[in-house]
Amino acid sequence: MERVLELERDHVQLHNDLLSALDKLYLLQLGHGTLKDREADNTLTIRRQLQLSLEKSSAILRTIQRMSRLQDHSNNDFNTTEDLLASRLSNLMQQNYELDYKVKELLEREEIANQQLLHERKRYFNLIAKMTETSDKIHKQTTITTPNPIAHTLQDQEKQDIIDQNEQIQELLLALKIHGGYDPLS
Repeated sequence: MERVLELERDHVQLHNDLLSALDKLYLLQLGHGTLKDREADNTLTIRRQLQLSLEKSSAILRTIQRMSRLQDHSNNDFNTTEDLLASRLSNLMQQNYELDYKVKELLEREEIANQQLLHERKRYFNLIAKMTETSDKIHKQTTITTPNPIAHTLQDQEKQDIIDQNEQIQELLLALKIHGGYDPLS
């Protein structure tokens, strides 16, 4: 089995080398004198990917054909190396399909979670807007209904300023806690 794997690796390496050499010859035939050109490299890459894709499709079709022929005979004995490779490729394809299905499920779950997150963020910002609006209304009502007492002395005025500043700081802290999601129980 190790020998088969080694031969597969050698085959793939030689095949890649052959494709690279053919690609270089192809570009030189088209008149691209230098192979350092970025566009030429992109062309080579795309061409190589297309060739590999076609070869992969061809191998998959041959494997499906061979496996269906083996299943028709109901014979699990593999007579040739090609039958063994077809069986192995069939197993790998099945594993690939299963992994693709799992990835698809995970992506669907992620999409649902993203939609929920988006919905909750909209709701959160709507609640913040309502809270700000309500806070402004309450603040305006308290300033209208309770006029500031006229301070007779400078000391009374300073005390009133400090009280007002403390109230503003408390309101700001409360708004920051609500906005930041502070939970004293956590």
